[in-house]
Amino acid sequence: MQDPHAYRLIADAVLLLHFAVVAFVVGGLVLVPVGNMRHWRWVNFNFTPPTTR
Repeated sequence: MQDPHAYRLIADAVLLLHFAVVAFVVGGLVLVPVGNMRHWRWVNFNFTPPTTR
């Protein structure tokens, strides 16, 4: 793989993936306080596996 164009495409894909992860995390950090103020139950959903009840 000596084609510089291929390396640029891979680098762009990695950059896009990292941007998507950061946007997901930051969006979640914004939704938690907003959801608490608006009383959205799904924001603080606490999953407890049935075997530990």
